[in-house]
Amino acid sequence: MITHVNSRRHGAFTKKHSLTKKLKKTSRMRGGGGEFKKLTWPNGNVYVGDVENGKPHGKGKFTWSNGDTYEGEFKDGLPHGRGKITYSDGNTYEGDVENGKPHGRGKITYSHGDTYEGEFKKGLLHGRGKFTYSDGDTYEGDVENGKPHGRGKFTYSDGDTYEGDVENGIPHGKGKYTWANGDTYVGDWVHARRTGIGKLVLLADGITYEGEYLDDNFSGYGNHTRTKPNYYYNYRGYFVNDKSNGWGYIYTRGPAGPARNKTIYNGTIYGVFENGKMIHATGTRIEADGTICEGEFINDKLIIGKQILPNNEFIYEGEFDKDGKMHGKGSMTKLNHWKYEGEYKHGQMSGYGVMHYDNGNVYAGEFEKDKPHGKGTMKYANGTVYKGRFVNGQPQPESANAIAAAAAAASSRIWEELGMKQDPRVKPQKPHSKVKPHSS
Repeated sequence: MITHVNSRRHGAFTKKHSLTKKLKKTSRMRGGGGEFKKLTWPNGNVYVGDVENGKPHGKGKFTWSNGDTYEGEFKDGLPHGRGKITYSDGNTYEGDVENGKPHGRGKITYSHGDTYEGEFKKGLLHGRGKFTYSDGDTYEGDVENGKPHGRGKFTYSDGDTYEGDVENGIPHGKGKYTWANGDTYVGDWVHARRTGIGKLVLLADGITYEGEYLDDNFSGYGNHTRTKPNYYYNYRGYFVNDKSNGWGYIYTRGPAGPARNKTIYNGTIYGVFENGKMIHATGTRIEADGTICEGEFINDKLIIGKQILPNNEFIYEGEFDKDGKMHGKGSMTKLNHWKYEGEYKHGQMSGYGVMHYDNGNVYAGEFEKDKPHGKGTMKYANGTVYKGRFVNGQPQPESANAIAAAAAAASSRIWEELGMKQDPRVKPQKPHSKVKPHSS
């Protein structure tokens, strides 16, 4: 996720030239003090310069048989004072020398282009100094035994910087790394890797993480936030390898979340996570398509609770299967159309259920693939009742006469309840024969 810290061979400045061993051969020199002489040795070494008491003393130049040279000040036969060493491999040193070794302040330049300028101690790079590498990287700070060590600052050619504790040439301890784009990490380092406690700020992504690290990854307890215009995301809990792992909770507010398949919406989910997924949690979540889920989650899937589709077109409350589909007992409402209560199988109405239609009709019975199918009873808004078999939401064709009979029976019952023998709109039949009434 995050670019690793620039790695450099910070221990490159370790080469030193032991002048003492070579100059011990000056005991063979001849001559008197305070004179300018040329001295030679059987092994090919040559000295030209001031001599006192038979030893190089003052200013001069010593050339070894292997091609190395020292030109500068001598004392009692040894390079001492200010001088320049030129090595046969092309490296050079210029600066203070004591008892035959670089000591004090000086500059060493290597044939491959790296340089060190600063303090030396008994032939070693030691104290405060500045490394300039051939690739454009630099280090300025404490140096010990030829390597950056202590407190210092690395400036890398790509614009990144590190400032803080350094051990054996690499970031180690506490320090701040700043990327060229302005992102920062402040905290603990182990062998050039973010390990321990630290804070990461990624400006462009609006991300902040503060907590435990291991090998540059979020590992342990941490607080991860993401802030965008009109949106806020926060996870607090445990991480392993940059992913939520263990107990934690997520809180969000706003209409949109991180660019993932699932995000959290205006609420809190808390529970157990594994590899960035919810293993067992409770709360509110919105899917990428805008579907809102509220309830209990297992393996990142809602298993019991409420699901609200975009624009509130459908609202379901009940049980779900392992794939997050409606399964078991539940109720669903389609606004301005119907409400269903009953059984579901893998996302569809299936089994026994009751459907209330907005026109006043009510169906109770068997369902299959979201439609009345099988045995059931339909009570129509006008009082008609049909009981029988349904296929794909419709009564069986042979049941038409039964529906008419049921309607007539329902009408008859209404007039009986009013104390009438029959529908007053039906004209009485005439008698079979005319019979005159008896006269009184």
